[in-house]
Amino acid sequence: MRRLRLVTLILLVCAGIQAWSPVAYARTALENASPGPGDTVAAGSDLISLTFDALKPGTTPKVVLRGPDQAAVLIGTPVVKRDRVVCVRVTPLREGVHTLTYTVVGAGNDVRTGTISFTTAIGAKPATASPTCDAASLPAPASLDRTLPRGLNYPHTVRYILGGVVGVGIVAVAGAAMARRRAGPRRRGTARR
Repeated sequence: MRRLRLVTLILLVCAGIQAWSPVAYARTALENASPGPGDTVAAGSDLISLTFDALKPGTTPKVVLRGPDQAAVLIGTPVVKRDRVVCVRVTPLREGVHTLTYTVVGAGNDVRTGTISFTTAIGAKPATASPTCDAASLPAPASLDRTLPRGLNYPHTVRYILGGVVGVGIVAVAGAAMARRRAGPRRRGTARR
């Protein structure tokens, strides 16, 4: 009986660790970003570049940019240059902290999702985008990218929900097994009340 409880406890702990651990992505390699994580650049900047080790040709990255008030910032369609640089034109950025979430597909078909934050301020130096990003050749901001609704980072949220459901299921099965074992075998011929 004690062994069953110990095994059940170990399984529950392992399931909990797996369900709530951060997602591991193969070869996640954001090599450079402009503006980069933690950078302070001039307010009014309108071009963002993200450089990766290698991206799958023919795929279109998903990019969501949130402004200081967490409202979506208008962006153009992201364009991949040289199979590794993502270039995006955005409406001129207001002063404050901005959060950029990206999802790209790597050359090995691995999905890479990440978030970076940067600050825009009056009087700061302008962002220096990758030389491969020519603003004139990029699509202008036209509509909101609605790929990730506010507050929802899809891969992580699904993992948390599924992990919780699996954890509850394991606890329920283990509890039922322990209760059945504790009750003992039913005897034939015993009267029910």
